[in-house]
Amino acid sequence: MELKVLGIRHHGPGSARACLQALKDFVPDLLLVEAPTEMDSLLDFVLDPDLKPPVAGLIYNAKDLSEAHYYPMAVFSPEYQGINWALKKSIPCRCVDLGIGKQMALEKQGNKHPSQTGSPAQKKKQGDEISNDPLGYLASLAGFEDRERWWEMHFEHTDHGAAIFETVLELMSHIRDQAKGTEDAEPILREAHMREAIRKAKREGFEKVAFICGAWHAPVLQTFENFKATDDKTFLKGLKNINCSATWIPWSYHQLSNNAGYSAGVKSPEWYHLLFKNRNDATIRWMTKAGRLLRNQQMSGSAAHVIEAVQLAEAITSLRDQSLPGLQDLEEAAVAALCHGNKAMLDLIRKHLVIGSRAGKVPKSIPVIPFQKDLEKQIKSSRLQKYRETNKAHWLKGTADKPKGGIDLREPNDQLKSLLLHRLSLLDITWGYFEPSSETDLGGFKEYWKLQWKASFAMRIVEAGMWGNTVESAAINFLKDKAGKVERLKELAELLQQALLAYLPETMNALIKKLDEAGATTLDISLLLELVHPLVQAYTFGSTRQIDIRALESLLMHLIPRVCIGLPNCAQQLDEDASRILQEEIIQANQAIQLLQRKDLDALWTEALVKLSDALHVHPLLTGFSTRLLWDRMIFDLTETEKRFAFGLSSAQKKADAAYWIEGFLYGSGQLIIHQPSLWGLMDGWLQSLDPEDFKEILPLLRRAFSEFSSIERERMLDLARGIKKKEDNMELIPEEVQKVNKELGFLWQKNS
Repeated sequence: MELKVLGIRHHGPGSARACLQALKDFVPDLLLVEAPTEMDSLLDFVLDPDLKPPVAGLIYNAKDLSEAHYYPMAVFSPEYQGINWALKKSIPCRCVDLGIGKQMALEKQGNKHPSQTGSPAQKKKQGDEISNDPLGYLASLAGFEDRERWWEMHFEHTDHGAAIFETVLELMSHIRDQAKGTEDAEPILREAHMREAIRKAKREGFEKVAFICGAWHAPVLQTFENFKATDDKTFLKGLKNINCSATWIPWSYHQLSNNAGYSAGVKSPEWYHLLFKNRNDATIRWMTKAGRLLRNQQMSGSAAHVIEAVQLAEAITSLRDQSLPGLQDLEEAAVAALCHGNKAMLDLIRKHLVIGSRAGKVPKSIPVIPFQKDLEKQIKSSRLQKYRETNKAHWLKGTADKPKGGIDLREPNDQLKSLLLHRLSLLDITWGYFEPSSETDLGGFKEYWKLQWKASFAMRIVEAGMWGNTVESAAINFLKDKAGKVERLKELAELLQQALLAYLPETMNALIKKLDEAGATTLDISLLLELVHPLVQAYTFGSTRQIDIRALESLLMHLIPRVCIGLPNCAQQLDEDASRILQEEIIQANQAIQLLQRKDLDALWTEALVKLSDALHVHPLLTGFSTRLLWDRMIFDLTETEKRFAFGLSSAQKKADAAYWIEGFLYGSGQLIIHQPSLWGLMDGWLQSLDPEDFKEILPLLRRAFSEFSSIERERMLDLARGIKKKEDNMELIPEEVQKVNKELGFLWQKNS
């Protein structure tokens, strides 16, 4: 039997071209490929016109979906080109690397063969370096820090043809001799398994066998007869196996550049794509695309600049004695001639022309789990196919006039979109990023989604299928399981929100019951206070969408009174940090209770705020803030507010406490003090009464209070402090009318808070 081992660089365009040439010259009657044996079942799909690289073989543990391996292939991958060529010629092709199921079992044993006992022998550092990264080692010997740069210069930019494999074989034989005895059990087992595949082919009568494998393995496969078959069989005997399933999934150049789930990635897949498809004029094509890209982004990138960049890249190549410009040469020329030294422009070029945004496709005929079938069906019925077919980010229903688009939940098809996206988000398939609008916050009918499909969703889809055969059933089961593990009240409330958004009534009642039971036994009012806002949001969302939320309404009706009764005591003896946290919770609860528009709850909340503003052992930040809320809610008139303002700034108070009181009172807006001369006078008088040392002490507190105001508000206050009055300052404002307007506008202000 004649054996031809082709030692390649995974995802190397030069290797792919040389591999094709070698196969055409050799014309084998069997092709063996270094790929896990589980991928044998996927080879029949390679010639399917609907399978378009980049794709990846996904091999996963059927019982534990968290255990998975990926085997990506791009159009410039030598393995893909070799398999494609063989199948077109009706030449049998086999994947003969050690199965992933056995590799998984080996990993669980600590990458140690069952026959091994004790710890492995100590290896020399140089040997470890060679076996772990042979190309990196060779690159370092040649003075290169980047192994891809070294490989490109010697193997991608020069057209050696099939003769290169003899050089690779000799080179790898030499460095393997230096690294002898440093390999872990896994690569030794894999090579034994591949040698057994060669022996099997020989026994079956094949006369000419070609083997595509990583360059590192080439020497021990080409010389397979130097290894005893009995030794390999003995070494492979007793290996455990984990039952695995395999399928093709779409991949992307972004995934490939990140080495996601696979160690043999590349940094420049889009450049390699161009180098494989158009090697001879790659420089001109790349620079032309770079110029067009910059022009599309309203940047300079004229034809003259492109020509200069090409000429500069070729000049750099000539100086470096290379036959073809490399990526580094192209980037250096682009920076000088196209980007004018602007790094941001080069980053844009790298994103599109070095990494790229290509995403693959797989045939619909490939067997998929029931969950994926249901998902594809729902994507089609909700008319989201065009967003599924690209890996670029797009706003759902975005147009030139309305870039963010937006869907209307009163439209049946838009409602389907919303339900699907919310349910997928719940299952951690974050196809859509939900951007709440003010209308959505208030239970409106608009939703804004930014969609971006990712190749990594393939595995998440498989994982989601573990929870159910449809998107809805999987979301229900997942939510039930999560709810059973969550104990914190706020997390339960957030789960309830998700259940409402995804419209999963079966889980909503169970969550409400658990919240009710947990809330009834909770003595910490702050925990109940932080529930009010998410529960009211859920309530308003459900009511505007005609979802049965009577159980939730019942929960709110006895939760909010408990919060109102306990709030004043909850705020006692808190330090500054704890008070600020409580202030944020009060803001959220205040907005939520206003949304409900229930007079009975409003009265209870008002009573709680009055007690809070009167309390003696409450941080002044909170007493000042509660006073402001009571003014905004028209509970305190100007006279009462002036009295409390004066008390908060009286000489009986510590200067720092007075500053905290002002900060709390002025939270959110300085308009009140600008338009009420009496309040301004009180604050101005208090400031003037401070001695210089006290003023320096409280200045940081005052700066923090005033830093939240708009520039216009700060400018008006500065004018008032200087005694400068603007025309509008002379307008007479009636406090009662101001409060009425505040009450009407307060609802709108809080919508946007």
